[in-house]
Amino acid sequence: MHQNLENIKKLEDKPKVLKNFFNIKEINQLLKLYAELPTTVNNTKQKVIKKRWIDGYGKELELIFKERLKKEIGNFKMDNLITEDKKECFGLFQESINPLKLHVDAGFNLNDLIYKQTLVPLSKFGQTVI
Repeated sequence: MHQNLENIKKLEDKPKVLKNFFNIKEINQLLKLYAELPTTVNNTKQKVIKKRWIDGYGKELELIFKERLKKEIGNFKMDNLITEDKKECFGLFQESINPLKLHVDAGFNLNDLIYKQTLVPLSKFGQTVI
C-alpha cells in the first residue's frame, strides 16, 4: 500500500483547465517533436502508437513546460519513467483509435507524495494528449 495515500487524497481536487498554456508555435514544435520521436509501441490490434519523450529530445520545450507548470503548481519533482537503457522519459505521447480510460502511470515509489498530473491536448478534436 502507498505510504502517503491519505496525504495524497487530501491534495485531490477537480481538474484545472489552462487555456493557451502553449502558443501555436510551441504546439507546432510539439507536433514536430512527436514526428521525430522513435515509436515505442505500435499495436495494430488496439490501434495504439506510443512514443516516449526521451531525454535529449526537445530540451527547449521541456524547459518551457517546466517553467509554466511551476507558475501554476509551485516547485515539483517529476515522477518520470526510465527507459530500458536508463534514459529518463519526460513524457509519453499516445495516439489511439480505441484508447483506455484517461489515466496516468505514476506512484512507482510508495514513499513519494503524488501531487498533480498533467495532460496536454495536441489537437482541437478527439482527446489527443501528452
